[in-house]
Amino acid sequence: MYSRTFGLKISVSGGRSSGVEHQLPKLGVAGSNPVARFSVVVVLITACGRKKEETPQKAWKLYRSSRIRYLKKVADRVGVRFLILSAEYGLVDSEEVIAPYERVMDEKRCDALIHQMVEKLSRLGVSKVVFYRGGARKSYFLCLQRACGILNLPLVSLGYANMGGIREVEEVLKRAHDTVFRG
Repeated sequence: MYSRTFGLKISVSGGRSSGVEHQLPKLGVAGSNPVARFSVVVVLITACGRKKEETPQKAWKLYRSSRIRYLKKVADRVGVRFLILSAEYGLVDSEEVIAPYERVMDEKRCDALIHQMVEKLSRLGVSKVVFYRGGARKSYFLCLQRACGILNLPLVSLGYANMGGIREVEEVLKRAHDTVFRG
């Protein structure tokens, strides 16, 4: 078994902000199982919701959103990890317990969360991101696009208006496994 470690330093700039430097986490590549090294890891991500329960809950339950509940069911059915892009916490696993908050994503908040997002996607070994953006502000998509760009991860985005195109998510997730290495 062998392991290589990569320490990458990157410079991120976007919009009106000046360059922000981030140290990417060290990524280990285990060599004992060639299949595991090249396994496809697709994640489904959506933005958080405005309406929330009043007490800490699993993320998918905290947000009172039919969009989030539907996407959780789809992710479970297809067998992919479901993450929620929270303006407070960054990328959170849908099963992670988080407390309610009042915050909306903007460029400054994205600057504060980008390192957490890049680290989370790296740690999970993500190969491709599917983002359902129906009902979300554009700032959530732009922030996720920036994180994916840093890692050179393919990002598939779908959805419009209030839950428009949500029924296509399952098929897109299934196809994502087949196309992950072809772009």
